[in-house]
Amino acid sequence: MGDVHVITEGMEPEDLFSHITECRDLHKLNTSNVCHFINMTDACHLSGGFLDYVYFTYCTLASQFLPLTVTILFLWLAFMFIAIAVAADDFFCPALVVISKTLKMSDNLAGVTLLAFGNGAADVFSAIAAITGSKNGDVSLAFCALLGAGVFVTTVIAGSVCIIQPFKIMERPFLRDVIFYTGSVFFTFCILYDGKITTLEAIESTPLIKNDEANVAESISCIKAFLCAISPVDTLQWKQSGFISKCIAVIKGTAKFILCITVPVVDYGAPNHNWNKILCSIHCVASPVTALYLTRPELFLYQIHGVFPVWAVAFICAFLVSLVIIFTSSASSPPSYHWLFAYVGFIVAVVWIQCIATEIVNLLQTFGIIFDLSNGILGLTLLAWGNSISDITQLGRIIACQLPVPHSIKYYGNCAICAEV
Repeated sequence: MGDVHVITEGMEPEDLFSHITECRDLHKLNTSNVCHFINMTDACHLSGGFLDYVYFTYCTLASQFLPLTVTILFLWLAFMFIAIAVAADDFFCPALVVISKTLKMSDNLAGVTLLAFGNGAADVFSAIAAITGSKNGDVSLAFCALLGAGVFVTTVIAGSVCIIQPFKIMERPFLRDVIFYTGSVFFTFCILYDGKITTLEAIESTPLIKNDEANVAESISCIKAFLCAISPVDTLQWKQSGFISKCIAVIKGTAKFILCITVPVVDYGAPNHNWNKILCSIHCVASPVTALYLTRPELFLYQIHGVFPVWAVAFICAFLVSLVIIFTSSASSPPSYHWLFAYVGFIVAVVWIQCIATEIVNLLQTFGIIFDLSNGILGLTLLAWGNSISDITQLGRIIACQLPVPHSIKYYGNCAICAEV
């Protein structure tokens, strides 16, 4: 830690902070100067997010409420991890399945490209957010999170399956996975040791990633189907769940409801490919407006010639498309263009995951400032473990449903190779 230098209040604020470049140096200041220091220091303003967590911790709530603030931020971080897992598993991955089928990709090609990317979406977008939001070239949070997630999947997840349900391993797929994973880790180590990534190294790393009454009754039925579609909680499972499971279902249901309203899902394994006329009409409006706000909030609020806001233009255009969907489709069967909703869902899901990942990275950086922890430690622990929530969930499904374990292990190996590293 070094010698702690406490700055007195008799000096001018500009002189007090002139020699301080990192936000974590706020621990060297008197409590009365911390908020002013945060306002004057660029390193304390984390980029890309919607909320300023450092300002919330030390300015919105006073320092004496730090334990309460940390508790609130930790609960919010847990919600963010659950939200990104829901977005990736329930909305992003189904879109990739439909895209792979419309592009007529083979199962093997789709498995080692689009579906592997879908499984690792949380890690990929968290890494992108960590790199783009890094300060002073410190990207340790991104690389340590990827390596930590890879270790977590190939040790804790795979090991737990082996302990719970012993099996005979599939030699060739397992050997292939181990070789590619080891090679990827070694290649990443070489890049980190060198301290830079050249164009040739970026090109060479790509194969490592890719290998591995009638109308009334119909209206009532349509409304019931809509209500069932937007319900984030399984009522039958809810009645059989305990208190803790219900609390988790409420937290997860909150994220799922928001995503369900804004992200269309096409599922070839569901009845009518998950087509719902009312919900898809709402998606025509909600999806583009939400994507515009999440990606360019300043453009969303911009007024054309100082009179007409951009969000109103987007809303009107989307509403016209929604009317076309209403008058050209039936509630009983999906239209021929239903597959296009998968591409829209893919784009909006990417936007949501990117935004949630940015908030997660900013939250972790805030914890690093509060507890004076390095980004590397946070990446190897909280970020890596949090992004593996979906893997832990799938482990529970394997145990509960007694799925074929060898194929599950093969799946985790492909995840580690194609997504984590």
